Amino acid sequence: VCAPEVAKRLKRPRDLVKATLLHGDPRPQDWVRWLAAAGVGEVPGLDPATGPRFESLNLAIQAAIEGLGVAIGVEALVREDLEQGRLVKPFAPSRLSGRPFQLVYPRAKAGNANLQAFRDWLLAEAASG
Repeated sequence: VCAPEVAKRLKRPRDLVKATLLHGDPRPQDWVRWLAAAGVGEVPGLDPATGPRFESLNLAIQAAIEGLGVAIGVEALVREDLEQGRLVKPFAPSRLSGRPFQLVYPRAKAGNANLQAFRDWLLAEAASG
């Protein structure tokens, strides 16, 4: 995903050679995986490991909103920005991650009403996406 102004320079995935790739440190292989899923082989001058690295994916997405480059977006995190036009998907290929999100909590808290309500809300949100 990227800002609309950045997308104007990107007609096909190989054009990423002209862009700054933004990385979220928790997901270091996102660009390698996306390029493979998009059918983009080796592109001279395109190194999927280069570009600014951010402590979280949210920071990389914010950098994309600010026009600093192109980030891999997790749909749940970018949906509103896409709907509002702050971000666009410059290319059609999407990739489903094999790494799901998980809610982890101590077994002793499993009966906590607030935790159960939060868990139910998360599941409902995930199902609606």
